[in-house]
Amino acid sequence: DMRLLGFGLRDQASADLAAKLRPWMIGALVTSIVTGVLMFLSEAIKCYYSPPFWYKMTLLVAATVFAFTVRNRVARADPGRISPLLIKATALASLAMWFGVGFSGRWIAFY
Repeated sequence: DMRLLGFGLRDQASADLAAKLRPWMIGALVTSIVTGVLMFLSEAIKCYYSPPFWYKMTLLVAATVFAFTVRNRVARADPGRISPLLIKATALASLAMWFGVGFSGRWIAFY
């Protein structure tokens, strides 16, 4: 997302970076799901009745789907075919969703 916004790694094309990072994204997603299920099982009742938990789960699904569909297409597309505004909007939307996942996760502890 930061590359799509123009911060860092400017010497690499977005498509190349997206292709190189895809295995890491999948590995991180699997790790997050496994550890998340284990954490949920340790406090299932508390989490189930916690609105921040459901906000997190909703944002997590939305961010994951967005990352593997919309953001992936934008990152792999030819920069000349997509407007810079759409590229930046896609990156900002992705960052907002992932920030929401993290914020909601911390909010669970204080709810």
